[in-house]
Amino acid sequence: MKVVIEDVRLSFPDIFEAKSFGADEKAAYSAKFIIDPKSANVKKLEAAIAEVAKEKWGEKADGALDIINEDKKNAFVKGPYKNKKTGEVYDGFQGMYHLNSRTGADKPGPKTFDRAKRPVTARDGVFYAGCYVDAVVDIYAQDHPKYGRRINCGLLGVRFVRDGEGFSGGGGASVDDFADLEPSADGADFL
Repeated sequence: MKVVIEDVRLSFPDIFEAKSFGADEKAAYSAKFIIDPKSANVKKLEAAIAEVAKEKWGEKADGALDIINEDKKNAFVKGPYKNKKTGEVYDGFQGMYHLNSRTGADKPGPKTFDRAKRPVTARDGVFYAGCYVDAVVDIYAQDHPKYGRRINCGLLGVRFVRDGEGFSGGGGASVDDFADLEPSADGADFL
């Protein structure tokens, strides 16, 4: 089910190039979206999850969702994202919910747009960890013989909305990052 979430923070963005984080993991496009628990996005996601679960499991949907949530197999997590080694909450996730999105490299990558809805690429430097975006995602229920029941989230598209404080490792270089230099002796500065 296609859902549009609005004005959420982008984190861990791998939206231009599919990546793999383990030997047995297939490459995928992915991103985490930080969601304010008080935002309308929560109701949108809850409604979509309830609907896809009902379509998949009928009257057993509520019980299936309880188990999925207990087993932490829901892409929509009502809590902060934590470092699995240290248990520390990542920057920007304090007091927030998050949505894990992922689309396999065997499918087209997500569409990416600037604020004016013009397509952009990685070279445009529009997206960075910490900026605010709108995202189009695909919420679906899975009942896999090997991986069991899950609620998954495919990543379909991302549009830049506004700047936010970048997370460590996020953002690109700006002209303001460079100190002013003295003019060169040969006058080649202004070619």
